Amino acid sequence: MTFDDALKLGLVSKNVAAVVKPVKYERSEFQIWSAEEVISFLEQAKTSAYYALFYTALTTGMRPGELIALHWKDIEGNKIHVQHTISVVKNKAILGSPKTRRSNRIIAIPWDTVSVLEQQRETLDLPSGGTLVFPSSTGSFLLHGNLLRALRLYSQKANITEIRMHDLRHTYVSMRIANGTDIVRLSRDLGHANASFTLDVYAHLFARYQQREVPSLNELVGLDKAA
Repeated sequence: MTFDDALKLGLVSKNVAAVVKPVKYERSEFQIWSAEEVISFLEQAKTSAYYALFYTALTTGMRPGELIALHWKDIEGNKIHVQHTISVVKNKAILGSPKTRRSNRIIAIPWDTVSVLEQQRETLDLPSGGTLVFPSSTGSFLLHGNLLRALRLYSQKANITEIRMHDLRHTYVSMRIANGTDIVRLSRDLGHANASFTLDVYAHLFARYQQREVPSLNELVGLDKAA
């Protein structure tokens, strides 16, 4: 029962919640790397035990928890089925379902990422059907804190901007938009609830990278510019 209902029924003398100012939600700022920074970082991180994870993050846009929870059975050819994520509760990693229904998705991965993942499997020397793609040194789930420390370390070595793990996802989005992807496909690959949410978050990147001259009528109807 709300305070308004209680007031109407005479159960309270006033709605005490009416004087409370609602908290204004503000989306947190995020940082993205330039193409040059991405290349510099990966060059430095080649010796890292987390190289394959960083590479996959930058070429799929998967969330950190989704990467940590990734199992080899989730990968088939050039497809990844994102169906689990890791959340941290009282410093303990908990395996669970993705945050939304659309987050449970199948995404295509490029040939270079397939190659990096194949090298990762060889490095781990796992039997067919092994478990985690990016395990810790003890074979358990990686800790977010360890990933962040490695991210900062190799960012410093590359002399580039230090960013958060989730900013690797934002960097991936910026590269996709700069490459000309459409909003619907991008939203689907990211596992967002809908394309309007994706546009709301990344509208400034679409404005930055997809500016072009206003098309002529010939271009709009599919005729050659010179026709």
